[in-house]
Order: sequence, then structure tokens, then C-alpha cells
Amino acid sequence: MPRPARDRLHRPGNPASPLSLREARHEPHTLEGMTLQLSSRRRGALTVFAALLVSGLAVVGCSAPGSGSGAAPAPGAAAQPTVVAADELLGEFGLDASDVVAVVDTLDTLQMAERPEGLIASVRPDAVVFTAGNTQATLPMPDDLVYVSVAPYATQTHDCYFHSLTTCVGELQNADVQLTLIDDATGAELVGGAMTTFDNGFIGFWVPRGIQATLTVTHEGQTGTAPISTMNADDPTCITTLRVS
Repeated sequence: MPRPARDRLHRPGNPASPLSLREARHEPHTLEGMTLQLSSRRRGALTVFAALLVSGLAVVGCSAPGSGSGAAPAPGAAAQPTVVAADELLGEFGLDASDVVAVVDTLDTLQMAERPEGLIASVRPDAVVFTAGNTQATLPMPDDLVYVSVAPYATQTHDCYFHSLTTCVGELQNADVQLTLIDDATGAELVGGAMTTFDNGFIGFWVPRGIQATLTVTHEGQTGTAPISTMNADDPTCITTLRVS
């Protein structure tokens, strides 16, 4: 089976040299006992997210194609959430809050039947916002990487902006595709190869911050493209506009 897209990050300017996720983060760690080293920018981002959560801003996610229900209620529709530490909330679902990369990869690649009930995980460029009932928590993203997930489609899609790891569903589930992500400024291949979409119909990958790139996906001889940006703190992390035709 082809390697998942998250293992196919390449050094900008040197497409032939694979860059592992751990190398890209410039900080070796294990899945247990790792302490996240937060920059002042990340600490500031967490403060902003906490303020938004306290103010009652709901986590925005996506639902299955054709479904009328979203992942969370509209802003102001629910009581103000209780903000807790990420290890407290994620521990209830058997997830290790010390490694945001492992948490994201685990949740996005789960079989649909194994998705944790009651947990919403909304991927933002700077943090992942978790919601369980009326409890919320955040985990900061790595300083140098952003997680983007794309659901290529042939006939049916849905609106999505920030990827929801536990509720989003795309049309082409467990489908073989050819994918490339090319840096618009340098022409370097950031992600590329033969891949298989996850059980949720998405392919997720970690890419450097501060880039604009073009994503191309081919499935059964049909090809589509979509722009990808990690330039801004409010760039989308959920790409559902790429039609293979």
C-alpha cells in the first residue's frame, strides 16, 4: 500500500530528498513524554483561541456530502464552553496531548467506524480546537508546519473551511490517486506520489508555513487542481473544491 501523504514531505528546492516529519519540526521526540516547545507566537495564538472559546465561538467543521448537519452549532447557539487542559480532554479518548502531530494523524486516518463519538477536532493553521460536549481545549501546531487535508471528488462535494478530523467525509473513500503539491514560487515538489485516500475520503499532509502552492490530483485518468496557501493564520485547512474531471 502506498505511504500516507503525511510521510511524503520534501525539502523545498530538492524534490528528490524526502524530509521526515520529525526532521521538519527540528525537534526529535517520542510519542510519550514529549514537551511541546512553544514560541511566543504560539503562546499568543493559544491566548486568542482561548478567548474565542470563552466567548462562545463554536468550532466549525464539515459533514458528509449531502448531509444537512454540520459538526457544531452556530455561534451563540450553545452555552459558553468550559475550557480545560488538552491532556485532560484528550485523555478521555485515549489520545496523547503531548504530540499534536500524532493526534492529528491518528484521528484523520481512523476507520470511519472507529471515530471517537462525541469528539470534534477542528484543524486551524495555528492550533487544533477540540470540543467534547460543553468542554473545549486547544493544542498548538508546530511552528514550521501546517496540516492541510483535501477531499478530491468526481460528482459530489460539500462546503468546508477548517478540516474536522472526526466528522468530515469526502466522496472518494479509499481511492487510489496520484498527487503532487508544487510550490508556486520555487517550483519545488512539496508532496508527491501515488497515494490512497483515507477511509474518510481525505488525504492529509504537513506542509511548510509561508507558501503558496498548486495541488494536482489524478484519479482514474481524471485530473483536477486547487490552490493551497499557508501564508496566513486564517487560511483554509480543508480543501473540498478539487474536482477530478
